[in-house]
Amino acid sequence: MKAKKDIRGKEVPKMNKKRIKETILRIYTQPCFPFTVFDVEEDLQVILAHYGVREEFGLDEEFALKKALLPLALDATTNERRRKRAKSANS
Repeated sequence: MKAKKDIRGKEVPKMNKKRIKETILRIYTQPCFPFTVFDVEEDLQVILAHYGVREEFGLDEEFALKKALLPLALDATTNERRRKRAKSANS
């Protein structure tokens, strides 16, 4: 039986849920998340490297990571907008 391959031609390993949970927990326990929704969608590897995660993930695993990180990015973006509005209101 041939191993499944993703669109990049890499073999698709079975999704490692434990590794995904550990990575998400590592990021969630940090004091801030300085990335936007766009960053999560387009630059996941940059975000992971920022938090010291140097592992390769399959497409299913990347999707799961993005799904978990999008709420953090949305909160960070919303908080930044609020801060800018408050600053401009005080000026």
